[in-house]
Amino acid sequence: MTVLPDSSGKELFSDFLGVRLWAADYGINSINKDLAFKFVSTNTGFTMNHGFDVRGITNTPNLGIGAEENLGKHFLIHFVDASLGYSMDMWNWNIGAGVGYFISLDKSNKVRLRGCVDLFYEDISFSLGTYYDTTLQGFIVNGNNIGTSIKNVKYVSNSLNASFSVSLLYRAKEFDYFAGIGYNYIAIWHEKINFYSTKIDPSEAVYDSQGNPSDNILKLGSYVIQIGIMREFGL
Repeated sequence: MTVLPDSSGKELFSDFLGVRLWAADYGINSINKDLAFKFVSTNTGFTMNHGFDVRGITNTPNLGIGAEENLGKHFLIHFVDASLGYSMDMWNWNIGAGVGYFISLDKSNKVRLRGCVDLFYEDISFSLGTYYDTTLQGFIVNGNNIGTSIKNVKYVSNSLNASFSVSLLYRAKEFDYFAGIGYNYIAIWHEKINFYSTKIDPSEAVYDSQGNPSDNILKLGSYVIQIGIMREFGL
């Protein structure tokens, strides 16, 4: 097997493990309204109130890390990919894995065109406040007393997704560099207001400016753009 000068500074590995760091831009689909969270505890009449403005949320920047293995002339495996992002009071994190296929675009095997299919779990959340019951009777949610203190009530949007991506990889002396774009398909999706010990549908506690119940508030968008670097470790 012929080896050439490469990304480690020593040789161009035919098989290698790669550790990747990247920045990504994930599209977000939003109801695009200035909403309000409002929930009344039936035993005391205490009202939980919090702003829930999702106007203008169209994307979230994420930072990620991952590990992959390149096998032979064409195949690769994404063992794990995870990223975390924040935008306009909204948190977004995901974790997944996948497989891919690549071809070399030059004889020196330094430029590769890669196509990947990944399955990943996505979590989007928006904090809706912390609440204390000064009457010490406790808050009633879903017919259950969940205590006198509820910390960090959240709107949560969860989904199981498939991503189909294409990227270019350039193998340089110390690090590899890559950039790509992908399409996200949502296979399973659910949203909730999370009180930790229990949960309710958003339509029971989220309202628009006219007082109408609201749901289908935030979910993963259809695109992701990614750029990053990778360090190779030969096998």
